[in-house]
Amino acid sequence: MKKSRTKKIWVWGVVVFAFFCFLKVWQSVHIDQMYRQNARLEQELTKLENENALLTARIEWLKREERIVAIARKRLGLVKAPKISLEVNHKK
Repeated sequence: MKKSRTKKIWVWGVVVFAFFCFLKVWQSVHIDQMYRQNARLEQELTKLENENALLTARIEWLKREERIVAIARKRLGLVKAPKISLEVNHKK
């Protein structure tokens, strides 16, 4: 009887040990996957930040006044209106 009880305790101990070993391995694998995903996301973030910087520079170039005036002249045939000076006299 005592031998049977000792055997059950030993079997349960092995089962619990095996469960914790499995859990530890699963946790290590999961953490490794998370590190890889984090590295991939950091690379993607760097790529998107670089792309954003290029697009911001392109926007600044596209909205330059000289460029807009040149397009208005070439494509639309517009000319710059002459400046007119107005004098306002306040007579009381």
